[in-house]
Amino acid sequence: MTSTSETKYTVQIDDGSTFGPASVDELKAWAQEGRVSDTTMLIPDDGSSPVSAHAFQPLQGLLGSEDKVISTIIPWRNKCALIGYYLGILGLLPLVGVPLGLTAIVLGILGIIHWKKNHRSHGLVHSIIAIACGLLGILITGVLLLLPILLRTAATAGPGLLP
Repeated sequence: MTSTSETKYTVQIDDGSTFGPASVDELKAWAQEGRVSDTTMLIPDDGSSPVSAHAFQPLQGLLGSEDKVISTIIPWRNKCALIGYYLGILGLLPLVGVPLGLTAIVLGILGIIHWKKNHRSHGLVHSIIAIACGLLGILITGVLLLLPILLRTAATAGPGLLP
């Protein structure tokens, strides 16, 4: 039987797709990149039984369960959702709402598309907030730009229109 360091492994992720074979060093690099998770199965090419990445000794400390918590709160794997979220919040400021709001909407949609392709990337809620804040920012800017025109029109139309 070959040693662990010489064995190559085929990686099977949660959706059933596989990639590899890969050496232990490649598996370590993939784990650090987030391509290998706790639930990933490693299938050795030497015919021995598959093992979960969580139980695979060379990957201990590289899979990081704390990363799951952080990536749920800050979806760093879904940059469109994250950037769209911040632009959507900033888009609530009057007058910058239109350009930032439009950008937040586009990034929010791209974030949802990215999330649908890879749920591990997280960011669905951030994407939805980006879209909602983008729309609200555009609405706020529109109202603020139209309000003086409406008030001027109402004032010049006569006392019958104002209470």
